[in-house]
Amino acid sequence: MHSSMEFTKLISILLFFICWHITTVNAYVLAEKEPTNEKLLCPSIPIYESVAYATDMTIELPCKCRPDTKTRVYWFYKKSVNSVKTKMLTSDGAQKSLHVESKIVIKVYNIIIHKARVKDSGIYICGNGDGAFFWGYDIDVQDTSNAYVAFQEHYQDPQPDLQTEHLTAFTAFWNWEKCDRCDVPGEQRKLGFCYVSSAHLEPRHLLLQNSVVPCGSHGIPDNLRKEISDRKPEIFIRSCRTPCHTRVPGLKGTAQYWLHKVGKLKNYIPFLSKAPTEKHTHTVGSSLTLACPGAKPGDAVAWDKNDKQFYKSDYLIGQKQASRIFIDHGNHLNFRYVRYSDQATYYCWLQGKLKAGIKLTLSMDPTEKRKFKDSDSIRAVRIIGVSFAIFFLIFVIVHCIKCSAYNCKYSPSPCIADMV
Repeated sequence: MHSSMEFTKLISILLFFICWHITTVNAYVLAEKEPTNEKLLCPSIPIYESVAYATDMTIELPCKCRPDTKTRVYWFYKKSVNSVKTKMLTSDGAQKSLHVESKIVIKVYNIIIHKARVKDSGIYICGNGDGAFFWGYDIDVQDTSNAYVAFQEHYQDPQPDLQTEHLTAFTAFWNWEKCDRCDVPGEQRKLGFCYVSSAHLEPRHLLLQNSVVPCGSHGIPDNLRKEISDRKPEIFIRSCRTPCHTRVPGLKGTAQYWLHKVGKLKNYIPFLSKAPTEKHTHTVGSSLTLACPGAKPGDAVAWDKNDKQFYKSDYLIGQKQASRIFIDHGNHLNFRYVRYSDQATYYCWLQGKLKAGIKLTLSMDPTEKRKFKDSDSIRAVRIIGVSFAIFFLIFVIVHCIKCSAYNCKYSPSPCIADMV
């Protein structure tokens, strides 16, 4: 009986370390599928597919058609359809001359724009090296810094549609993201973008139908843009709770369920971290931004400080508690300035699974003693002296003006005497 208990204990310990090892090894692995290139006939006249995205998102645009599989694909950019200059895009990094400040990566037949900005909006066209165009996109990167944020638990409603004589502006919502945590209360986010429906749109700018384009599309006539200038993108947030592992009937499902239970034991062992953790040393008083490894801005990301959850309903930028520590719309954890009380381990969740930890340690700036002969010291003394002389002169002038009101108009000496 005693040997049987020892054998069972040994098996449990072995399963625990196997499960912990698997979780650690696969924590930073991202499954990446090769882009598919659908078989489409290229239009004789370039058509610009109008799509809206949010700032800080990673945008991937496929070249949907090409004459044959041997043709090499190039990507081009124009600020607008009527722009004379057309620039070829490469994977060399920032394209500052195009106002495309994000890192651009060309992968097979697709182009990827990381951490998109509003200035990245424009026309993206794939073609060949001889100047023939295959397929185009009219990309509208909408600014979420002033987005309309609503919480379902607060019974807040979305923005009403804007209807005018020539158009209708409305919000088109994406699907709900995954619950950002599992086995504990989490949150879900749904993004909504501004779109316009009108009979006066340019027909070459298409979405799913000829009469709908994003609010920043070049298919909207200039005389109608003022009517939608105040329309904002929307962000909806609601609470959720989902299990990390669902028990499946049968022997295999039971074994996986208990392996998951054994793997959770490491969360209660003090010297073992909940997830793969890296160390980061930062200076007290300076700003700091933490990013979840492998996360894209469109993914579901959540942040914890040790065992405390940072919920978007409290810490999303623009909320009441988001004065010093806040989560931006790109799912980054931001500190306007760091305090000693911020020294802790911060865990991030990615797509509902605990992803990684960042152990934050703080240090003070090394003090630097300056001498009187230093250039900075001489400059400071000069500024202080000049400022004193200017303020003293202003004081004398104001005093004399005040004195002149009491019959000292032509004799400044009494004024000076009064000052003394």
